[in-house]
Amino acid sequence: MRYCQNKKSAVSGFLIMVLIITASFAIIFFLIPIILNKTSVAYADSICKGSVAIRAKAQAEIGFAIPFSPDPKFKTPPTPLFCKTSKLDLPKNKDDDSKDVKKQFANLVASCWDRYGEGLVEDVFRGEGSRAKNNCQVCYIVDTKKTSKFDERLRKEDDSGAITLQEFTQYLFTTPYPEKVFSDKEVDDCRVDGGFCINSKSECRGKFLDEKNKPYVDDSYLKIDGSSNVCKNKKGLPSCCYTKYECWNKGGICSSSTNINQYREFDGWDCPSDLKCFIKNDNHFTYGEYVQSFAGEGIIVGTANIIPRETYAISYGSLTETCDWCGPIKRAGAIGGAIVGGTLVAAGIIAAPFTFGVSLTVTAVGIGVVAGAVAGFTVAQLSSDEIDKKLAEIMHERGISTVYLTTLEQIQKEDLCSIVEST
Repeated sequence: MRYCQNKKSAVSGFLIMVLIITASFAIIFFLIPIILNKTSVAYADSICKGSVAIRAKAQAEIGFAIPFSPDPKFKTPPTPLFCKTSKLDLPKNKDDDSKDVKKQFANLVASCWDRYGEGLVEDVFRGEGSRAKNNCQVCYIVDTKKTSKFDERLRKEDDSGAITLQEFTQYLFTTPYPEKVFSDKEVDDCRVDGGFCINSKSECRGKFLDEKNKPYVDDSYLKIDGSSNVCKNKKGLPSCCYTKYECWNKGGICSSSTNINQYREFDGWDCPSDLKCFIKNDNHFTYGEYVQSFAGEGIIVGTANIIPRETYAISYGSLTETCDWCGPIKRAGAIGGAIVGGTLVAAGIIAAPFTFGVSLTVTAVGIGVVAGAVAGFTVAQLSSDEIDKKLAEIMHERGISTVYLTTLEQIQKEDLCSIVEST
């Protein structure tokens, strides 16, 4: 006999499940703000990311028709988001220079993208109302400070000075994102910083040979853990072969050269003090590539140079129903680029002048970067009011999930994106 489940009972059961999930969140709703106010930025990010993941899973659809409804699918009520705007000061250290600042801002851009689901949750702010103005929340508010190597002067050879938007976008698309770097070797991670499982001491040397079977690590650096539980459990091998430097342990090369064919410099793994780490060109995603194509599709929009004694907002915007301004940047296949302070940056190539006037520069890093293609539109010099109107337009509508780098003043002037003080 064929079994047919009663639709009303199925709906009731599902709604009960949703209510249980919501009630569970309600129980901790009053505890999370207290926790968030006393925890680090990284922990706040983890809580936010977890709530986004739960919301995405809870947003299931039930396939039954609602009479006279334009939408034949019933969508579950959204579970709460526990996402708070974090505040921090950069640079982190008193001797940091502009290269350090670029890295710190790039990590925040990537973290903002990560905490809201890497572009895979299309309607992440559904039901948030005023807590997500324009489908947008501010991830971080950043106060920049002056250091001995980072100040308002024009940049000099010693790497001091302001960071232009062109520079920063080029950094995003030419610098490997440490969280998305991969080895071309079979790394066993038998130590915290990498390493290789071996059967005997004689095999250790063989783990550090180049394509021509020549050793690239001096024997004095090699170490062996003769009783590795990780290797025993993972591969049934007794020992772990490693060095004290993560670059070698992860399959990279430490070298004194400034340029190695088919490799690029990477400062995410350490080497001896007189050497630099290099990884293969194909074994990583840059910060920009991580946002635009690692998981979901996204873009990065920037509106300001990075200078000391300024306050910035790094924000995440989820999709909106329409996007009249997006042009070729909106979801339309393999076209896009990086419009930066009057230029298109595509995989390190700068071309195609573009500007929004003296006081507003816009960059949009799009999917499927095409060198030489202008992913946007050219605008003449604009008045202050016109600039504000154009920025509001860019932040009101999105055809693709977006991370914004703006000044805090630009956000607050037109109330373009929500600052969440607590959950």
